Amino acid sequence: SIDRKTGMIRTLKPLDREMTARHELTVGTEENGEEKPGSTTTVEVLVDDKNDNAPIFTSVVRPVTIEGSSSIGTLVETVTAVDSDATAPNNRVRYKLVGRGKASKYFHIEPDTGAVRVRDDLRKETDSEYTVDVQAYDQGD
Repeated sequence: SIDRKTGMIRTLKPLDREMTARHELTVGTEENGEEKPGSTTTVEVLVDDKNDNAPIFTSVVRPVTIEGSSSIGTLVETVTAVDSDATAPNNRVRYKLVGRGKASKYFHIEPDTGAVRVRDDLRKETDSEYTVDVQAYDQGD
């Protein structure tokens, strides 16, 4: 809406960059009581991106089997998440292991790629099963 006295333009509802990044408005004037047409101008509104979306995993959780003799650095699995925010850093996804189980001793994740790799010699441990919990987060504020 536009205030007829001040010319202040206000939104009637919240704007979302992911829905529409740019709005073009035609704003006109009118002559006081005269038959003459007023003038018009175009106002372009660019919507800034807000960090209003969290990353969502696109890969399905499933059991992964590896050999107990797998060497350090062996790729176990790569997880993937996407963030639907329109611009960086709000849509830049990173990954980390969460939890305090033994999994964090024997596995690590590459923050930029989501690649889970063997971190330590698996033969040191008698456990044959590990749960690796991964969190995806974005770089926005």
